[in-house]
Amino acid sequence: MAGVANFKLCIITYVYTSSCYHEEYMKIIPNFIELPVFNDEYVAGTNKSLPFKYINENGDWRSCVPLPENQFKNDLETSACGTFATLTGGVEILQTYQYGIQNPNCSDRYIATLSGTTPKGNNIHRISQAIRNYGVIPEERLPFHSTIDTWNEYYDRGEVEALKAEGRKWLNDWDFQHEWIITRDTPFEVKRAKIALYLKASPIVATVYGWYEYEKGIYYKPKGCNDNHVIVILAIENNKYIVLDSYEPYIKRLDINYDFDFAKRFILTRKERTFISFVRNLIN
Repeated sequence: MAGVANFKLCIITYVYTSSCYHEEYMKIIPNFIELPVFNDEYVAGTNKSLPFKYINENGDWRSCVPLPENQFKNDLETSACGTFATLTGGVEILQTYQYGIQNPNCSDRYIATLSGTTPKGNNIHRISQAIRNYGVIPEERLPFHSTIDTWNEYYDRGEVEALKAEGRKWLNDWDFQHEWIITRDTPFEVKRAKIALYLKASPIVATVYGWYEYEKGIYYKPKGCNDNHVIVILAIENNKYIVLDSYEPYIKRLDINYDFDFAKRFILTRKERTFISFVRNLIN
């Protein structure tokens, strides 16, 4: 079997299927920070959950995936997989699928900074809350351009602070909601059923343990290991999860028995524009 690992210790031994992975970094430091799910957070199927509505009956979002982006560029690891995934799955794909907005591209630096990303990564709840609190801005307003090659340059708080008013204008037009659909304690069969169901409502942002490959292009999760990375689940096809990653190859296929630890789904609603809101946008 390729990618043999010590399962008891969960020592990460990556399969070098692409020289574009930044495996050496992920061998040492994960990109996902696990935090408790608190009582005030929305969890599907509980008394505090969001309404369910079928948006995409076949649960396949691949036709609306924007151009992939790599979280590792200019020899800089941003540890921002959670932000890349949440903006793509929770905002950009839904804007295209529901509202016909072509090729939306939100600034990852903006949300990665405001959500408090660290060299050890972040938590997808904090990232989602940052979108609710600060809105989003276009990539061109705060890009990951070729001259940025240090952590302090990427996470330049001064640049971000100057753009927060612009980001909050986005909130005048959009309502962004999110909820957990599974946690580590969710029974495995319930996880599979919930993912299949909620894919019909939105793309799903999920945690994974990256990356182990048991045959070319099919990835699995060793037993007993906690997730350390974040991706977007786009579809289920031929008994495989089709996911979007922020490392190449961007589209990956995961074994249907993949045991995700955490996952969120999203609701994105465009608000009705009134004359008052239009004037408020102009003033702000």
